[in-house]
Amino acid sequence: MVNMKKKYLMLLFFICTCPLYSQYNYANGNGTIIEEKEIDGVKWIFRKHEQYSEVYNDECLTVYDKPGLINTKILFKLDMLEKINIYELATEEKNNQIKLWLRIRNNGGNEGWIYGGTHDPYSDGMGEILENIDTGVKTWTVMRIRDDRLLVADGLRVRDKPGLVNTNVLFQIRRVDYLDVIIERKWGDYYYGMYVDIIAITKEKDTIDSITDYWVMIKDRQERIGWVFGGYLEMGDKGGAKYHTPNIYVSYELTPP
Repeated sequence: MVNMKKKYLMLLFFICTCPLYSQYNYANGNGTIIEEKEIDGVKWIFRKHEQYSEVYNDECLTVYDKPGLINTKILFKLDMLEKINIYELATEEKNNQIKLWLRIRNNGGNEGWIYGGTHDPYSDGMGEILENIDTGVKTWTVMRIRDDRLLVADGLRVRDKPGLVNTNVLFQIRRVDYLDVIIERKWGDYYYGMYVDIIAITKEKDTIDSITDYWVMIKDRQERIGWVFGGYLEMGDKGGAKYHTPNIYVSYELTPP
């Protein structure tokens, strides 16, 4: 447990200090900056971003020849629920306002740019690769994620690494440790008040008990740190996405609830 906490403190130090001295590390994958430029007071950042998605937000159906709405030409329109491949994104920033543009290709091979919302999915280094964890049977890629809190199940086992194989249980989260903050109103089998802080997430998913989800690094209210399967974490009744990774941000804009 001491080693796990020491490892977390080193990871936290890296998260807090890395932006001061170098660019965020995207390991030449999604998030890697391709080009930066400023035109007429507008700052543009182009990034690598590969993702397969579908579109059923009518604001994102029009396909342009280039990002932006000035001196652009409409090429065609996507059908509602059409599937697309995204292979680049651009953020357009002016007066602290962000517009996101996605370079796409549909299954017919037609290409262009579509509007993607008003958020930069890579702001503050989201999606940065923090480390790789090799358990002997699988290598897990650990990504930076936006700080958040989720409800945790009573008795959930917290492990030293992601996965069930070649990992050790560090401790269990118990309802008794939350009695002074628990609200008896429940979300299914989850008690409000039994929250854990989200620190990082794996890029890869796992399937346990027919549930497919990520492994998540958490910190409980006693500041114990470890890994849990995200399928046993719940949002409660808060809106929005369960996690905030770049891919989930983009999907949420293209396929709003």
